[in-house]
Amino acid sequence: MRMPTTKRFILAAIVALTLTSTIIAIDNTSAQTPGGSQPPGAPGGERKPPPEAYKACQNKTAGDSASFTTPRGDAITGVCKELDGTLVLVPDFMLNGQNPPGSGSAGGR
Repeated sequence: MRMPTTKRFILAAIVALTLTSTIIAIDNTSAQTPGGSQPPGAPGGERKPPPEAYKACQNKTAGDSASFTTPRGDAITGVCKELDGTLVLVPDFMLNGQNPPGSGSAGGR
């Protein structure tokens, strides 16, 4: 005996919603990477500076200007500051309350 079309449609919709919810839940739990570092924009937790930000301040002192180029090709300039006992470049856009280069938004206020 076949199910009526409406019941098949509702059953298919329930299965699709269940699978979609499961995929979203799995994707959200895999957003965090080992070591506490998270991708940009990840909810919760504290973001860590990229390795380039640390490398840019090697052989410098706190307060020195420094710069690096991101893997996407954006030039980042800023000031070296101490973070957990290590110097790291804090980008000018963060100090000025602006959005990062390439974010597509102007200003940050």
